Amino acid sequence: MATPSNTRNFDIIILTYTLFMIFIVSFINEMVSKNSPGFTMPLILGKYRFPREENRLFIFLDLKGSTHLAEELGHLKYSSFIQESIMEVNQVAKKFKAHIYQYVGDEIVIT
Repeated sequence: MATPSNTRNFDIIILTYTLFMIFIVSFINEMVSKNSPGFTMPLILGKYRFPREENRLFIFLDLKGSTHLAEELGHLKYSSFIQESIMEVNQVAKKFKAHIYQYVGDEIVIT
């Protein structure tokens, strides 16, 4: 039978382990949410430790006449239109292994 001091030590170990794991999982979630998909693991594994030259292509996609279109469609339909457009671009980007760098209003920056 376990003595009360052994049970107390076990409880402290379990509590410490749980808090440590909560901290690690929270940290990883923050890193993933702050960076673009596919960036966090290479960062953790040290890919960006030493600078290197890369050839990259940046594509800036912007919706022409979006203000007029927003006024014409109304805010709910325009929001749905933008969401559908972004989903279409995401599917094509995934197909060609491109990375969405950022969304700026109705503009998408792809690398």
